[in-house]
Amino acid sequence: MNILGYILLFLKQHWFKFIVVGILLIIYFKKEISLGINFNTPKKVAVVQQEQTPPPEETTDIVIVEEKAADENPSQLEQMGIKEKLSALPFWRSGKEDAPDVLPDVPIEVLDEYINRFARLAKGEKEKYGVPAAITLALAMLQSELGQYPLSKNVHNHFRLKCTEDWKGEFSWHKGECYRAYDKPWTSFRDYSLFLTTGSNVGLRELPATDYAAWADAIEAMDFFEQDDIPQKLLSIIEKYNLQQLDVQ
Repeated sequence: MNILGYILLFLKQHWFKFIVVGILLIIYFKKEISLGINFNTPKKVAVVQQEQTPPPEETTDIVIVEEKAADENPSQLEQMGIKEKLSALPFWRSGKEDAPDVLPDVPIEVLDEYINRFARLAKGEKEKYGVPAAITLALAMLQSELGQYPLSKNVHNHFRLKCTEDWKGEFSWHKGECYRAYDKPWTSFRDYSLFLTTGSNVGLRELPATDYAAWADAIEAMDFFEQDDIPQKLLSIIEKYNLQQLDVQ
């Protein structure tokens, strides 16, 4: 038997094994082809995503346009910032800056604390006795030196009210003079309101509520408060610290 005969005889005896091996080879090559396709797919997706992302040049152009728009009218933007800052400030910071300052030089915190503390009290006294809140607070600021004067610090006398013949309350001596003494600041404001609107001063209630000049002149005419040029000083304080707002709010 020649070689070809042996090959044919071998194939005839083992034909089933050859079929199984062929099937396995076909399955193996199909997996290789599938894996190759899966490995290549993310690359295609990445390319698509890059194409959808805006180029850096477009983003840069937008920023440049915004910057140019801001530079075209800087004063308007600055003015908006100033208005926002002013609206956040308390009302007494928006008065007349050129008004003479007749109060002692104190830290701004002292000024803020005094006005913030006694502005509402002055308004309450106006509602009860008719004395303009601006006049009351201005006189208290002047006479107490924003709460720094010894009488206001020691005996809560914010108006330097002196003892009178009808005074039955506590008193304190200061520079050889008898002054009224109070247990709390608000009693000083109440006594001041009564002093200005009762007895011989009851006629002051007829003055217009916003005629600060008339009220200031009337206080000076009493010749009771220890201050020179009281009308000018009171009006200056009202204008400088915008206290007229207390009588319109």
